[in-house]
Amino acid sequence: MPDVVDASYLSIHLRDLCGSSAMPTYQYRCEACGEMFERAQHLAEHETAHPQCPKCGSEKVQHLPTQFMAKTSKKS
Repeated sequence: MPDVVDASYLSIHLRDLCGSSAMPTYQYRCEACGEMFERAQHLAEHETAHPQCPKCGSEKVQHLPTQFMAKTSKKS
């Protein structure tokens, strides 16, 4: 697994990485007002979600790819 991957990869492999069903956080940007916000969602929920902007209420939001670093117990 790469050291830095996007949130979609994390969602798919989260159970394997954490050994639990923790929810990943996804970042969005409103196309109407530019507000950036986050939502914690299960993978299935993320695929069908249509979040509204918390600032202006617009449904025109774009999912932003998010990077994260995975820490492992193995030494490389």
